[in-house]
This record gives sequence, structure tokens and C-alpha cells, in this order.
Amino acid sequence: MTLRDMEGRVALVAGGAGGIGGAICRHFADRGARVIIADLSERRANLLAASIAECGGDATATHLDAGTEASWRSALDAIGGELDYLVTSFFSGFAGSVEDLSLEGWETCFRATAAGVFLGMHVAVPRMVCGGSIVNIASVAAHSASPQNIGYSAAKAAVVNLSRSVALGLSDRKIRVNIVTPGMIRTRALEATMAALAERGEAFEGDRVPLGGPGDPHDIAEAVGFLCSDAARYITGAELVVDGGLGLVGP
Repeated sequence: MTLRDMEGRVALVAGGAGGIGGAICRHFADRGARVIIADLSERRANLLAASIAECGGDATATHLDAGTEASWRSALDAIGGELDYLVTSFFSGFAGSVEDLSLEGWETCFRATAAGVFLGMHVAVPRMVCGGSIVNIASVAAHSASPQNIGYSAAKAAVVNLSRSVALGLSDRKIRVNIVTPGMIRTRALEATMAALAERGEAFEGDRVPLGGPGDPHDIAEAVGFLCSDAARYITGAELVVDGGLGLVGP
């Protein structure tokens, strides 16, 4: 049975209509929190909010272009009061090597993926209660060489150190900032990648995961829920890697 330990608290999940973001929104709602689903796709956000409401949860959809400060401010206005939890779960940009990726493409990789995380914290922190919690979603790509995806991996690496620096800066206000770093998680994007590899007869790296293939978005949601909960009240600046042990496997 799910605990209802977040009754009366408010969570904003940026990128909340995505595969991982949606699982996080449902997790918060199941634990009694009021959830603000902030996403570039208003249609998907509204569908998720309706689905959560049908299950007895409290969710509101709002539009968010994470790379724009004005959009962040508008999304925070949907709260109408103080904020307990902020989760950022989104990315932008293109894959490419150092030879293929243009400067414009490089900047696009950082626009939401890294700058958007900064903007979210910049705008949200003044609304956060003492003892609030921020969780930023990174990626195992932040810690590995990704020669064909340099923008994404660099931007996610920026998220990790940005989060640690902000954690130290907000410690006197008892606002905790942590990172959840997913490995291969079964989302629409991963399913498309798996299908493309199968068509080409290429190997899927997920078969190397020690715990048996890709994880589920719910695995990430559980990690986020823990870091936002009172059980993690003495944890800040930490990175929780949820990758099924993939990082333990050599090249």
C-alpha cells in the first residue's frame, strides 16, 4: 500500500508528461501531494492530469518551455502559493560528434537540459518552504564518453555539478538538492531505439545490464520520492544512480 505521507504538499514536475516525468507525477499523487504537471506538450500534460484525477489524485497541467524564464514564472504561478518539491526531468537538443554538431546544435543541447534546470531553481527557490526538496534528473551519459552525443552528455554533466553547487548554497535554508541518474529506462524513446537496432540486426546494450535489461520509469519515481521524503532529510548534494548496475560493467 502506498503511503499518504505527502498530504498537503505541492510538487512541480517539469517535463512531467514524459515517460519518466509521468511516473514521478503519479508517484507524488499516490502519496497525497498536489502535483503541477509542467510540460512543453499541454495535450499530454492535460491527459495525464485527467488520468490522475480519475484515480483520486490532485493534478494540474500547465505549459512549460523549460528554456525560457518567463515560461517558468508562468508555470510557477499555477501553484498559487508555496512549493515543497521541484523535479526537473527534460532534455533538448540533437545527437552528434564534435565534427558533426554545429554551435547552434550545441547551444540547443544546453538550452533546456542544463540552462532550464538553472532557470527552474532560480525561479522556484524563492517560493520554496524551509525543508523543501529539489531533485534534478541527470543521466549515466554524464559520466561516460559519448562521442556521438557530446551535447547531451555534457549538458547532463553540467546538471550534476550545478545541483551539487546549489545544494551547498541552499543548505542554510534547509532546502535539499539531489540528483537521480537513470540508466536505460523503458520509455518511448528507448523503445524506438530498440526497434531501430533490431531492424539493422545490431546488438542492444541493454542486454549487458546486470539486473536484467532496461528499468521502468517507476524505478526512477521511487528514487525521486525517497529523496523528497522526510526519510532523506539528512541527504543533500547526493547523486543516486539507478541503472541496474550498468555502470559496473566494463566496455
